[in-house]
Amino acid sequence: MHYKHLKCIGISNATFNSFKKIKTYQLHLLNLKNINNRQNFSLLRPVRNQYTKSIKFLFHSAAHRFNKHLIKEIKQNQNSLEIKWSSSDHKAISIFNYIWLRDNCQCSQCLHPDNRQKLFLTSQVALDVKPISVNFSEEQEELEITWPSSSTSEVKSSNSSDNSFHKSKYPFTFLRFYTSKNTACHLRFSDQKHITWDRDSIKSSKNLWVSYNDYMNSDEGIFDSLEQLWNYGLIFLKNVPIEKDSITKVDPIRKVVERIGNLKATFYGELFDVKSVPGAKNIAYTSLDLGLHMDLLQVLYEIIMINFNI
Repeated sequence: MHYKHLKCIGISNATFNSFKKIKTYQLHLLNLKNINNRQNFSLLRPVRNQYTKSIKFLFHSAAHRFNKHLIKEIKQNQNSLEIKWSSSDHKAISIFNYIWLRDNCQCSQCLHPDNRQKLFLTSQVALDVKPISVNFSEEQEELEITWPSSSTSEVKSSNSSDNSFHKSKYPFTFLRFYTSKNTACHLRFSDQKHITWDRDSIKSSKNLWVSYNDYMNSDEGIFDSLEQLWNYGLIFLKNVPIEKDSITKVDPIRKVVERIGNLKATFYGELFDVKSVPGAKNIAYTSLDLGLHMDLLQVLYEIIMINFNI
């Protein structure tokens, strides 16, 4: 869906105009049945290979356009910042630990401007970090914190002309997502119950192995597969074709994904081969063991499911 189609779903003029400024990106909207509900509204990654701050900010702006959250009062405590919000539809007071705030600085010295990956370690944040000053702008709808240069170790450059301090800016909407442990968990779907497992329990799970035919062609097969994914996060499909469909020319891995939902592109594209190559620029394209890990954790909604056809 191109930016010009956004008007039909009621996004405010300010947000719409912001989208027009980055009209070279293809933005996609899903599940617009109840756009006031965060869970049913998502901006996916742009098709191009840049996940910019502006797009991330626009997600916040669009998702919260019905409720404008302004800061009424701020209070600096010994180890945390206390924010009193002017809105009454959410928790009125939020408390943010100074370490968390410094660790989540959004500037280009702390987050890579193109890929939004963090450029320093949490362990580099000083345990006794405290702001020099705290200010907020209702016009810009952002909180600005000035930190001493000693707030982190080994952050090589300052984002100010004076290297003795470092400035961080936080959009109000970003802070609203983390007003409490509950809202933060809900944002990441961490409030859902998970089953921890070991080798024996995962091997004994009922639907660890499901046939490709049952998965694609029966209600029971897809239900068993989704239940296994929800409970354990891991499933194996047997007898998945290797070649594209001779009639539709559709890749079988695409069929597997689209049986559940839409296929989302990353900067690698929609479908790509993972193989060991000489002089690999990404560790994924080597024969090294990567261990258990998550991909693209720097994006707001990280990859939920990855499919391999081995």
